[in-house]
Amino acid sequence: FFLQFKGQIFANLKIVNNKIMIYPWIFKEDLDKDKVERDKNDFFSEYDVYIKMKDRVNYSFPYSSIQMGAITFPIKWYMDSKLGNVESGLNAMINVGYKFGKSRFVKFPYEEKAREYKSSFSVNGLFGISKIELDEKNTSLSKNGKVEGSIAAISLGSSLGYHYNDFTLMIALGFDLPTSNRNNWNFNGIPWLGLGFGYNFLKFN
Repeated sequence: FFLQFKGQIFANLKIVNNKIMIYPWIFKEDLDKDKVERDKNDFFSEYDVYIKMKDRVNYSFPYSSIQMGAITFPIKWYMDSKLGNVESGLNAMINVGYKFGKSRFVKFPYEEKAREYKSSFSVNGLFGISKIELDEKNTSLSKNGKVEGSIAAISLGSSLGYHYNDFTLMIALGFDLPTSNRNNWNFNGIPWLGLGFGYNFLKFN
């Protein structure tokens, strides 16, 4: 049975017994206009489709997915010339975005199982909570004098990410919105630039 394809085939890939199993997405069917699409669906539902791996051959495929992950930015640089504009503190953020890159498979003769590597880039939206330390360097005086202590802030932003397997490195631009003492904090409304790292815990392929 010979099938002709035009364009790209979208599929999920999985290594089974040193074979790259190909699980194509269901093609759209139009019973009145396109018999070829029906033939393709019938073929993939009846037969296993795979690539038998050869030793030391690197198999590479483009891939993309919607992804969600947890990330932290240990250091933020607030883009302002005031002293103390680099701060570190606790924060936890969720990133949701679109990821695109390469999926690679390779089998070495001295290893029982084949290896799989994924490297990609992503564009993301960020949402989370940060801890901000208030002190004399980053606050202005209130009616009751100086302001000190820790406050929570809602953090929003966007980022560009690099991913290797499930590990993530990101550069982000965002804002912190303090839940209290907002008018006394010198960096209220000033964007920050941050470098973060994290681990992807949920992916949609």
